[in-house]
Amino acid sequence: MSLSGNHGVPLPANFKNYTDMEVISIERSTYEELLTSFNSVITKMKEMAK
Repeated sequence: MSLSGNHGVPLPANFKNYTDMEVISIERSTYEELLTSFNSVITKMKEMAK
């Protein structure tokens, strides 16, 4: 049996409930590096789409 997400997207039967999630902290510098890398990938994808 699969559950349905908020947007009608089927979820696997073993999908964990939100109450099973935990908060994970990362350092600001790590977050900023991740954001920079992500923005770089987005920029490259936009250039490829032209």
